[in-house]
Amino acid sequence: MLDAIRRGAGRFKGIAVVTNDASISQLQDLQGQGVVGIALNMALLEMSFYADADALCERAAALGLFVQVQVKGDQMVALAPRLLGSGARILIDHHGRPDVARGLANPGFQALLGMAESGRCNVKLSGFDKFAGDPYPFSNALPFTEALVSTFGPAHCMWASDWPHVRAIQRLDYGALLRLFESSVPSEEARRAILFETPKRLFGFVG
Repeated sequence: MLDAIRRGAGRFKGIAVVTNDASISQLQDLQGQGVVGIALNMALLEMSFYADADALCERAAALGLFVQVQVKGDQMVALAPRLLGSGARILIDHHGRPDVARGLANPGFQALLGMAESGRCNVKLSGFDKFAGDPYPFSNALPFTEALVSTFGPAHCMWASDWPHVRAIQRLDYGALLRLFESSVPSEEARRAILFETPKRLFGFVG
């Protein structure tokens, strides 16, 4: 990743997986090579793996790095206060991977929506096959997309393809996912913010 960023001559930015005890100097070294955020994956490694990660998030915040988080189910209920308390900007992956069978009122999704008022939290509209259950076009995920865009606003949402679709349960292609995005967010102005303005600001692209 770092080599690709270097070769990209300013076109690419990176989000790094680091150890929980990564120091300020280690984070600064990554930042100097084009890394703009660090990734925590509670959905894969469980909450206990990150029991001691609060100080890491605080170090990231001190450097202006954002914290990208992937959760599932109700993990956000316990995690939200920790993330908000760190002072870091936050990027939530894959709609927060809600339990769609439990509806919009499920505690994990409500905890995510509650983070919007901080003004420091952003959400990726991505990863449908990881939580929707239904096949493409993931119809049961639409209410969750609409709730996120409505609550956070396009200025704090971004689209992502989730390429290379690791552990995907079906074939996924850019074209189909973009068509799904266009139908889910009918406003051209909102789509421009989600596709361009939000990632430009959060990732620090110039131009």
